[in-house]
Formats: sequence, structure tokens, C-alpha cells
Amino acid sequence: MLQLDKEEVNIDRIDPVGNYAVCLHFDDGHNTGIYSWDTLYDLGVNHQQKWQTYLERLIAAGHKRKGSN
Repeated sequence: MLQLDKEEVNIDRIDPVGNYAVCLHFDDGHNTGIYSWDTLYDLGVNHQQKWQTYLERLIAAGHKRKGSN
């Protein structure tokens, strides 16, 4: 799924889920999903590649980010 128009969304709260994950609560009201430590590590280590892929998908879908980043 390609997320659009979420430039201003921030994390409001982080709740632990056992010893293996966290549940993120966002200020736009959504809190679906549990993020394991492995997933969060992967997102951090591969941030540049994942971000570039996301930007390319936006362009291919005819969208662009509102902000400069």
C-alpha cells in the first residue's frame, strides 16, 4: 500500500508488546500494527534504500510529497 499525505503525522505514544515488539500510536488516530524489534532495526538500517523506493513509487503513481523531504 502506498501511503499518501502523511507528512505531518507523528508518533504520540509507544506501548511495549511483551519483550519482542511495540505498538505505535500516531497523532492522526491510527495505531494498527505491532512492530517487532527486528522490523524496526531493518527500517533503520535500510532507511535510505526504503525511502528512495518510496519516493520512486510516489512519482510512478503521479504523486509527490508536500514537503521537501
